[in-house]
Amino acid sequence: MVMELLIIMIGSAVMFMVIENFAINHGNYPYDFTVSIYIIFVTILTVGYGDFMPETMYGRIFINFVIVYVIGLLVPNHSTEIIRLMGLKS
Repeated sequence: MVMELLIIMIGSAVMFMVIENFAINHGNYPYDFTVSIYIIFVTILTVGYGDFMPETMYGRIFINFVIVYVIGLLVPNHSTEIIRLMGLKS
């Protein structure tokens, strides 16, 4: 469960870095991996902080897909598994 989330976060950070850095006008500065992983962690865990954000349209679309995937698919699947495991304990 944790490993799946970690793989999704690292893969999303790499995809975000590629999308933002290979845009025609990528803004003021290129995103490196540490900034990209920070953006993905903050986006997934708190739905955004605001200090870094996507500058391109494709980056914004990608971040929206990440949020929908995590909130719409990952959280319900894992919460069902946690509830099932808690039922086994009692």
